[in-house]
Amino acid sequence: MQVNGHHIEPGARLDGADLSGVTLVKADLSGASLRGANLSGANLWLANLSSADLATANLTGVSLANVNLTGANLEAADFLGAELWRADLWQVHGVGAVFAEANLSRCSFRGALLTGASFFGASLKDAVLDEANLAPPDVLERLACLLDGPTGSVLLAERGDVSPIPRHPGFRLVCAMNPATDAGKRDLPA
Repeated sequence: MQVNGHHIEPGARLDGADLSGVTLVKADLSGASLRGANLSGANLWLANLSSADLATANLTGVSLANVNLTGANLEAADFLGAELWRADLWQVHGVGAVFAEANLSRCSFRGALLTGASFFGASLKDAVLDEANLAPPDVLERLACLLDGPTGSVLLAERGDVSPIPRHPGFRLVCAMNPATDAGKRDLPA
């Protein structure tokens, strides 16, 4: 498939490509390199981007529906204002990725590395924290602050904030875990 003079295929080298505003349905870009590519305003529906390299890509305002991003490199990628619906982000490397003001609905981040990723102002709809008992204690402490009564909030001191950010009134979180007696599992901290 040709789009804006670029071959859209598995393993394609599209570093720095301008694919802004394109619509790709059922495109297979598995293993493709899109480092620094401009995908702003693009529509990617039912696409396969598993193991794709999207580091530093501009994905502002992108619409991703039923997209497979399993194992993708999203390091410092910008998803500002993006719409992600039923996106599979299992085991992505999203260090420093920006999801600010993004709408994330029914997305899966299982095993994702999101150190330093920004979700400021993002809408997390129907969030599910699977195997919650395996989350690091500092993550569980942050969640506890958000779930604390009717006025839950979180303070991001590492970002320099001095005022807590209040929980959105529509925030919902479902936590699931396997029994602590299963191999490799542990109980939730008290």
